[in-house]
Amino acid sequence: MCKYKNDNNDNNGCWIVKLLEGNGNIDIAAIDEKQFDFCKGCADLEKLKDRASGRRNADKAIGILVDKLFDRVHLCRNELVDTSSSLRKRLEELTILTKVTDNLLKTDDLGKALAIVLTGVTSGEAFRFNRAAIFLCDQRSNSLKGVAAIGSADREEAKRIWMRLDSEQPSFDELLERIHSSNIVFKDSFYYAIKDISIPLSNDDNILIKVIKSKQPYFLKPGETFASCCPQLKGVADTPGFVAVPIATDSLDFGVLIADNFLTKIPISEDDILSLKTFANSTAAILENIGLQNQLKFKIQELKHANNMLRENQSYLVQHERLADIGRLATTVTHEIKTPLVTIGAYTRRMLKTFGTKRFKRKHLEIILREVERLEKISTEILDYSRSSKLEFQECNLKDIIGDILVLIKQKLEEAGINEKTRLSPNGIVIRVDPNRIRQVLYNLVQNAVDEMKSGGTLMIRTRSDDKYAIVDIEDTGDGIPEDVQGKLFTPFFSTKAKGSGLGLPVSKKIIEDHGGFIKFVTRKGVGTRFSVYLPKLELRKDKNNVDKSEGGTDEKGYDNRG
Repeated sequence: MCKYKNDNNDNNGCWIVKLLEGNGNIDIAAIDEKQFDFCKGCADLEKLKDRASGRRNADKAIGILVDKLFDRVHLCRNELVDTSSSLRKRLEELTILTKVTDNLLKTDDLGKALAIVLTGVTSGEAFRFNRAAIFLCDQRSNSLKGVAAIGSADREEAKRIWMRLDSEQPSFDELLERIHSSNIVFKDSFYYAIKDISIPLSNDDNILIKVIKSKQPYFLKPGETFASCCPQLKGVADTPGFVAVPIATDSLDFGVLIADNFLTKIPISEDDILSLKTFANSTAAILENIGLQNQLKFKIQELKHANNMLRENQSYLVQHERLADIGRLATTVTHEIKTPLVTIGAYTRRMLKTFGTKRFKRKHLEIILREVERLEKISTEILDYSRSSKLEFQECNLKDIIGDILVLIKQKLEEAGINEKTRLSPNGIVIRVDPNRIRQVLYNLVQNAVDEMKSGGTLMIRTRSDDKYAIVDIEDTGDGIPEDVQGKLFTPFFSTKAKGSGLGLPVSKKIIEDHGGFIKFVTRKGVGTRFSVYLPKLELRKDKNNVDKSEGGTDEKGYDNRG
């Protein structure tokens, strides 16, 4: 019976049979080309050939030619079918790759990106693998780690999943959309089977490490076991159909993609391996970019965390420092206030007892007044240090400010046996400052200089300027500042004086900085110390009545007059 009729349920009958039965109205051109594939070797065809052939050699040659033509047509037909099938497969692979690439560009989540790649490997007829997994290089632990997988580790579970997908028949686009909208992309048991696998990158005998370093695919040969090439995959991957391909670029060994046919047991061909390698190479660059973006995000998060911790620690340190300052302030204030209060209390009680008698003395009132003034000074310094400076700027001449200070300090200089010398710019230097505050600073520095010259000496006050600053130098001929003290001079509450509050220099420094200037000092043991106050110059046009000349070079003691 005709094979074509049986396979295609053709009720019209076979054209060869019709010819044998004498039906001469057969339109050979209208016969389906596929039908000729069933005619080769057909018994009815042989009968028709025998009837058509004669005894002549020409008739026999025609019969042989017909056989060869049928063979050739059949061979071409099979090649055409194979080529068409291969082209369809390549077209589907390109379609899958295009969709995977497009969807990779839509996400910066590495987990979702890996899930998209694995979906491409396991969906449709393009690559046809039952399940797949990805291992990535972790440079921090110097190892290859399982991070992503799609598929089941149990055959019965795999069958149920395939049956469900077969009934739902989701399109590839729908599968990708599920990944984008899902919070958890890896739920399959195959993922839980590989996620704890970690292989040292130094293990050169491991086949997955070889795949990374050689950048060449690997196919498990018949008779080879995972125990010999990758013990970590024993009982996880499927021996009969397993392949591993690198995910790498020229600049980075990103990881390894493994796949197998755990359920169908379909043999993996060289063409399948080549297709999988091409697919992995095509997605490697995008995965690398996403991985780098994730690393950058992680680093940014680390930096933000470190910055937050730094801020918290800074806040804690500032708070701790403030508490320490408050503690030192409380100690200093208590100590500084206690002595005057004790003196005031003692003399007040004495005056109450002697009031109205001859023993009542004016001297006691003077002592009380002096101690009250001392308390006022301490309170003023503390307030100056703790509150914000409200400066009242006005144009003034440094020469005038220094003149005021010399008037105030003159008597103390005479009592201490100190000579006064000045080198002031002839016409002075006009600046815009709060004169009361600057006077306070310079007076404090002059007093400190006087206190350093316990056995007399020379006080030098000099004014000069450079391109940016007006400068006041206050120099003494004391013993100099010890090295262990120099770094603490501007530290609040630090003082070398028995009755000092330790706020004079810190307050002075704060006032000058509020003016946009700074203070510095130089000191030499046995020679003396010079404090230099730098204040921003007033931007005025220079004329013959406003000459400002600097003194350059060094003075007789070796100090640099240029600051």
